[in-house]
Amino acid sequence: MSLLDETKRLLRYYKIIPKKRLGQNFLVDEEILHKMVCYASVSSSDTVLEVGAGFGFLTERLAENAGRVIAVEIDDRLVKALKKRLKTYGNITILHGDVMKISVPHFNKVVSTPPYSISSPLQFWLLNR
Repeated sequence: MSLLDETKRLLRYYKIIPKKRLGQNFLVDEEILHKMVCYASVSSSDTVLEVGAGFGFLTERLAENAGRVIAVEIDDRLVKALKKRLKTYGNITILHGDVMKISVPHFNKVVSTPPYSISSPLQFWLLNR
C-alpha cells in the first residue's frame, strides 16, 4: 500500500479531518522520507527530534537508524494513532504538546517536516536550546 493510500486509510479510521489552523499536511513520498534520513546521516548514536510526527511515517524510518527518536505531536488524535502504530518500537518516545512549551529531553539532531506556520519560531527555539 502506498503512503498516500495508508494516510487516507488512517484518516478515515481515526475520523480525522486535518486542521488548517495547525498547518497539518502529510508527507507521502517514500523517496523523500528516505532522503531525509540519509542526508541527516542518522546513526545509532543519535537522539533525533521530530516535530509534527503526524502518523509516524518519518518517525518509523528514523527509528530504524537512530538510537532514540523523540516524536512530538500537538494533535491528540494523531498522538493516539502514533502510540498505536509505533508501539513495537522501543526507541521512540512520543510527546504530546507544543514542542516549544513542553519539556523535551536532550537531542543532537532534528529531522522534521514541521508546519510552515511554526518554522521561524521553531528555528529560534532550537537555536536557543
